[in-house]
Amino acid sequence: MVVAPDGSVSGSVSGGCVERAVYESAGEVTRTGVPRLERYGVSDDDAFAVGLTCGGIIDIFIEAVSPATFPELVAVAEDIAANVPVAVATVIAHPDPQWVGRRLVVRTDPSRPTAGSLGSVRADAAVTDDARGLLALGRSEILEYGPDGQRRGEGMEIFVSSFAPRPRMLVFGAIDFAAALARQGSFLGYRVTVCDARAVFATRARFPTADEVVVEWPSRYLAAEVQAGAIDERTVICVLTHDPKFDVPVLEVALRLPRIGYIGAMGSRQTHDDRMSRLCAAGLTDAELSQLSSPIGLDLGARTPEETAVSIAADIIARRWGGGGRPLAETSGRIHRDLQVADDFEASAGQVQRLLNSILTAVSGGADTFDMQVPGSFEYERATSVDHAIGLLDRLGEGARLVAGGHSLLPMMKLRIANPEYLVDINDLAPELGYVITDPTLVRIGAMARHREILESEALAAVCPIFRDAELVIADPVVRNRGTLGGSLCQADPAEDLSTVCTVLDAVCLARGSSGEREIAIDEFQAGPYETTLAPSEMLVEVRIPVRHNTSSAYAKVERRVGDWAVTAAGAAVTLDNDTITAARVGLTAVNPDPAALAELAAALVGRPANEDTFAEAGRRAGQACEPVTDIRGTADYKRHLAAELTIRTLRSAVGRVRNQPAPEGN
Repeated sequence: MVVAPDGSVSGSVSGGCVERAVYESAGEVTRTGVPRLERYGVSDDDAFAVGLTCGGIIDIFIEAVSPATFPELVAVAEDIAANVPVAVATVIAHPDPQWVGRRLVVRTDPSRPTAGSLGSVRADAAVTDDARGLLALGRSEILEYGPDGQRRGEGMEIFVSSFAPRPRMLVFGAIDFAAALARQGSFLGYRVTVCDARAVFATRARFPTADEVVVEWPSRYLAAEVQAGAIDERTVICVLTHDPKFDVPVLEVALRLPRIGYIGAMGSRQTHDDRMSRLCAAGLTDAELSQLSSPIGLDLGARTPEETAVSIAADIIARRWGGGGRPLAETSGRIHRDLQVADDFEASAGQVQRLLNSILTAVSGGADTFDMQVPGSFEYERATSVDHAIGLLDRLGEGARLVAGGHSLLPMMKLRIANPEYLVDINDLAPELGYVITDPTLVRIGAMARHREILESEALAAVCPIFRDAELVIADPVVRNRGTLGGSLCQADPAEDLSTVCTVLDAVCLARGSSGEREIAIDEFQAGPYETTLAPSEMLVEVRIPVRHNTSSAYAKVERRVGDWAVTAAGAAVTLDNDTITAARVGLTAVNPDPAALAELAAALVGRPANEDTFAEAGRRAGQACEPVTDIRGTADYKRHLAAELTIRTLRSAVGRVRNQPAPEGN
């Protein structure tokens, strides 16, 4: 919303609820030149006065803009017009009012440096990295830092407004339905391309609202765009050709893309069946075929090309935001659902997106039962002892899940990613399994040991300091008071800190079940993201860690804000003999590491001197040993860089701790 010097207004900030109050505040800000952050909510005294009777809270930052206060404005506008990605980061809250309103202009092109400043080099560097991550996703967000830009702090709030190039809509097939869909796509903000191999149909005159009209075989055009890097996870592909010689080849290319926003194909049920048979014959997997929305669109009863275009657009919107496609009058709960899952669901954004894509595809025909905030129904049991818990697991079968702190499991249940039939509460098992025991050769930690107990154990910190390193950056006191080591390991979350810690320490997991006890090496305990090798009737009861002489460990983590899940984290354990590395293990968190590559990295450290050259080489290999995804927490390259730097840092710290260990008695 812009209020011009003459009092005229362009745009708005709500559905009409607060514009009058904002208009008046804008006049005051223009007169004083002092920006302000206003909050309107139903609990405010003036809520009804400003018209906010629909509920919720609106935060509005109001500032005066002029060439003096925003000299980069013209350049930013030119970038936006030229489809050049650019983000503007603005301080909207700070303990020192003089910081409020400062800006930093961030671009993805390294040849074009940032412009402006937030007030300190540290803040500029931190926000630049985070803003580039948001810009890669085309997302805007409020980020929080310490007053001087510290990542582990609070007090300074930055609003990052991303202006990414418009998402693309590729329409294959120059038919009347394509003309209507091109108009609809432009209306929704897409950059629309219409492509057809038939020059007589693919003309600018027939598609005046399309940004591009291309005469080319659809499959060749799409393959070339993929090769050029012009297709991303926001891209929408609509195949309207009705001809297998066109639509099957282009769908083969589209469905094999690793990330795509939407793929739909027009046709009757008979056409759909024939198309699926041809795609199966071409070797596409069930997972790849599950991405296809065919026949395209929602069931609106559409008849005309324009109505069909609305149906297709509705399907695209529903897939993008998790809508069910039902009349709101037939639903309950919140109308506006927040699908920023990476913060609510504790996992890396790339894995979450893949999981959600699968879920949305599975329920696209009956999504009325899909509620993103309410868990499915389950039966509750409370175990009173380890034997009782094992008996319950044995009786209830694969549909049962154990819960202690619940900080990972419950968000997954809200998202319907986890749907246990039974929840077995094991909090009463703390007296049996809530211990931390350290002796000269072995550390034993019960599965019900809370994060706080691990953090406060001086004996554990003396032999395995990596635990304290990690616990200091895990979440907040609420989580540390409730969360358990067993829950962290059994959830098998790729972004979980203690999984990496136990991997680095070469831990052994003790499982107990109806058939007795067995030891499982940590490398074999977690079978993949959110999967373990525990049998349905088994539970983790203890973690065992060998204590080795001349050995120490360290953990380092970069977060977007204090207590957040890792952007990237690394851990290392090192054994020395006269400053030569005789054993080592390295682990990475939240960056999809390759275990085999990390094992090779650790093996390459053996026999090397414990110096900076060795650390640097290990860091380089660590950056190559992972496949992170670009998400709200940062770009893939940024995360690889962090993996390298944090590996160097943890190796250096672990070696330093070994050197500072007291000499054994008798020497």
